[in-house]
Amino acid sequence: MRPHLDDEAIEAGRHYFINYVRGRGPLPAFRIGTTPYGIVPVSSLKRWQASTGATGAQRHLPPLLKKLLGYWQKASALAPHLDPAKDPDEVIFRILELDASARSVFVRPVLPYELHLNLFLRTDQQGEIQFAWDVLGAIGQPSWKPRIGGMVFDKNAPRYAFPFVAAEPLSESDPLKVNYIRWIREQTSLEKLRDGYPGGLDALLYHLLSHSAQLEFYRVVINKLVELHIVNKNDVQERVFYGVATEAGAPTPFQMVMTPVPTLSGERPFSEFLLDSELTVNNFAIFQYRDATGSAGESADCGT
Repeated sequence: MRPHLDDEAIEAGRHYFINYVRGRGPLPAFRIGTTPYGIVPVSSLKRWQASTGATGAQRHLPPLLKKLLGYWQKASALAPHLDPAKDPDEVIFRILELDASARSVFVRPVLPYELHLNLFLRTDQQGEIQFAWDVLGAIGQPSWKPRIGGMVFDKNAPRYAFPFVAAEPLSESDPLKVNYIRWIREQTSLEKLRDGYPGGLDALLYHLLSHSAQLEFYRVVINKLVELHIVNKNDVQERVFYGVATEAGAPTPFQMVMTPVPTLSGERPFSEFLLDSELTVNNFAIFQYRDATGSAGESADCGT
């Protein structure tokens, strides 16, 4: 959402998400036989009012979500649901066909709009991009043109052909046999994270965790470089093109964080210096991330 949201707003949103958003909800799941169930408390969005004196996300979320409610209601018609207009026996049969857990994932490629055009690909997604601008207009920000709004999504979404968590059956009492969660948590080198787990892994969870770790560590390191006036704040956002035309001399984000800062890191890349376990004890962001992944890595149900 840069440049429309500044660092303070981004950090406030991140803090709110970490403290209040739970993928499984606030209550523990339970199981009947082999079928897991979850309990998700809900409340009325229309009745949600910000508390007196509320600030930040707590103040702005209720009116923002209410403006987006119409879009979600239209999209909800595409989700499986009970339709009283249809034959009840058919509806129940279709519901019983569904599995309690996901059995497949489809991956949709996405390209920045500028890259799409410069590769001379046929662009017929203008209607989808306009939809993004319409949504921003609906929430009172018609002048915003964030990068995500111009992304071009491929019409094809192939099925992910590899395991979600691990190739072998998951245990309810033991951690993963190949504990890549612990490996990711213990890394102090962005270069090693980018190179990947020794021998390679194809599990979807591994790729998601590795990518999130690289993004989080990069965010911490690059913010420190900006704070030290070593990197220009305007150069932080990753460019679409490198090594062409006016971008010929622009360093990539990876090159920025791998550059040594002699007065602090000596000959070591600054990212390794900052991410070293002894040097990040007081860095709450890194500690928080490692603490979360550490709990998952040692948990018996880390893959369920």
